[in-house]
Formats: sequence, structure tokens, C-alpha cells
Amino acid sequence: MELLRLYYTPDSFFEEYVLYLTLTNDNEISVPDENYSFYYSDYQDVQKKLSSAGFTNIKTEPLYDIFWGITPEGSVEDVEINGKTNYKKGDKFNKDVEIVITYHLKIEDDPAYNSSSSSENTNRLSDFEVDSSLTQGQKNALRSAKNYISIMDFSRDGLIDQLQYEGYSYDDATYAADNCSANWSAEALESAKNYIKHDSFSYNGLIEQLEYEQYTYDQAVY
Repeated sequence: MELLRLYYTPDSFFEEYVLYLTLTNDNEISVPDENYSFYYSDYQDVQKKLSSAGFTNIKTEPLYDIFWGITPEGSVEDVEINGKTNYKKGDKFNKDVEIVITYHLKIEDDPAYNSSSSSENTNRLSDFEVDSSLTQGQKNALRSAKNYISIMDFSRDGLIDQLQYEGYSYDDATYAADNCSANWSAEALESAKNYIKHDSFSYNGLIEQLEYEQYTYDQAVY
């Protein structure tokens, strides 16, 4: 499509008309919003917005990772356009480029979860209950800790804070964090990957962000 833009420039001695010819591609669509504005929006709203903009190849992929209900069901985790997440509002892509919207759903809605036997689920969540010396508070806190680190990334102190927020005592929360078999360096690595997936960080800036999340300096550097 050809767009003809006419600019009128008045002058005290004469009038000048300047003609500009701009060529655009009918198959190119501008991204309607910044990438970060999609996060935690309802995936259906994002899908409609992108479809209304003119994109035609939009796919949705659920992440069955909501255990405690902290994250709203259907909220967007990420929107990839042509495999990229670092696009900006106004960036142009072909209208049939692949767009993948990933969003959060409850673990129990996962067909794979429901098809597994109840005994397998019980064993997965309750391996520690064979230790009869644990108090009920320790058992419950440990179960919660294992569930948390199976679906989210936590530092040791961050996990303790989360468990206390859920109402566990400091002692039970600390016991759970120290016995949930978490690799804190690996947790820091996954947190770092998630941060740089959604935003830009310098090396030192990323370390500072991870330390803010209560990882140790060595874990953040790792």
C-alpha cells in the first residue's frame, strides 16, 4: 500500500508543497503493547488484543503450576513473538508469525496430573512422613516447602519468609527450608534466567537483584 503524505510549508514569498512517498507492507503488523504489559493479564484478553491488531497465528500453552492459588488462573506468564520476548510496542512482524501465549492454571487441572495414580501423588508429596519423630508442624511445613520449590524459585530465606507468611512458625519454616532438598544455587540460576527472560540486566545489576531476593552473594554470582 502506498501512503501519500502532503506537507504544506507557507513562506512570505512563495508556497511550497513537498511530496513524500512511503511504502508499507500490508503483511506487517505492529505489536500493540510493550511486552511487559502482557504479563499477568488474562490470556484470552491478550489473545483478543493481538488478534484485533491483525496477527493470525496465535497459539496458547497452559502451564499447570498453580498450587496455592497465589497466581490468578489464566494469567499470562509470557508472550513470544517469533521466538522473541524482548520486543517493544510498535515493533513490526509478519501477520502470520507464530505467537505463543503461555499462561497459568491449577496443577490439578493438568490431565497428566489427574491420570496419575493417587498413590504416586501421595508418595511424591509425602516421602518425609515416614519419619515419625517430626512434629505435625514440621511435616506440614516440609510438605509446603517441597511444593513451593517444585513450582517456583526461592532463596532459602525467601522460602522461610513465604512459609511464615502462610502461618508456620519460624522454627518449622526453617526446618522445612533446610530439609526440602533444595539446591539454592540452582534456584538462583533459575531465578536469574527468569529475570533476563523478562527484562534487561547488567551483570552486577542481576547480582544485586538476586541478593534482594535473599540469595547469598555466592549463589547470585553462580
